[in-house]
Amino acid sequence: MRSLLPVVSLITFDLACDYQAPQMPQTKLDERHGFDVQDEQETDSVEEVAYVPEEPMTADQNDPSSVIEGFHLYRIKILEMKQSCAGDAVNISKLIFSIDGELLVDTFQDALDDPDPNQNRGKIGPFDATLSTSGNYTDFYPYEAFGGGFGAGWWSEQGTFSASSPHLALSDVWFQVSFGDQAVLLDSVFIDGGTSAIGDAFVACAPSHIQILGSHDQGNRWQVLAEETIDTQAGVTINLDQSKLAIY
Repeated sequence: MRSLLPVVSLITFDLACDYQAPQMPQTKLDERHGFDVQDEQETDSVEEVAYVPEEPMTADQNDPSSVIEGFHLYRIKILEMKQSCAGDAVNISKLIFSIDGELLVDTFQDALDDPDPNQNRGKIGPFDATLSTSGNYTDFYPYEAFGGGFGAGWWSEQGTFSASSPHLALSDVWFQVSFGDQAVLLDSVFIDGGTSAIGDAFVACAPSHIQILGSHDQGNRWQVLAEETIDTQAGVTINLDQSKLAIY
């Protein structure tokens, strides 16, 4: 059994359950320290989740000024995680975007484990893309959400979720992709939350309530394209509301 070093001393809470949150490693351990990165367990299938709009659109679909080709910014907002984890942070271990049902290959999955901010600039399909987040756990970077780097995915900043159930976000927690001047029309996002790369105890540190938003004016206004309360631990595909992609 491999042991993990704690990143901080966690405060012990008097909870009604016997669950003891596992300790997040202080640094990423590699083979030079006698540890091997464990491969993620692949799932045989991807669960399709159809999004149903909560209310009808109010924009005039016949007005050319309200019709756009897509969004320049996409943001994944995480409102709740499945269970408490060390550091009270949530994990995304794999992201895949889709256009017209075609999964887009990205360059981030091949990125080396490096804190250089340039690692967060690359390609998603044919489009230039820049990644950013509300904050990162120590030594875990945005590009790792696509499978690159150390192999344990991206982790939100420490202390961003409640340690007691329900494990709600205590501040805005989000993962963002900017396509710059290019408007991109996505139709779905595949999200795999939780990771076994640093121990099986971390596989359930997954988003369980998510909003996906789009903006075409540098984040001044956001359109909710999907909202799901769903377990992302096994990996799920969230379909975006096409009517809201076409109308702002």
